[in-house]
Amino acid sequence: MRVKNVMSKNILFAHSETTYEEAAKLMYENNLSGLPVIDNKGNLVGIISREDIYKSILKHYLNL
Repeated sequence: MRVKNVMSKNILFAHSETTYEEAAKLMYENNLSGLPVIDNKGNLVGIISREDIYKSILKHYLNL
């Protein structure tokens, strides 16, 4: 089976300027474990995961 047969076609994504709070909300509301992150030109620049969100929250609120 080819990847094109099983991939998601309606992709949710975060922009590189999206806050981690906005990304976390989008992920929570859509039961996602990660989001692709794109730049102003629509290029993939990374992926943000639940773990990335957890780390950001801990760093922000617990000064870790």
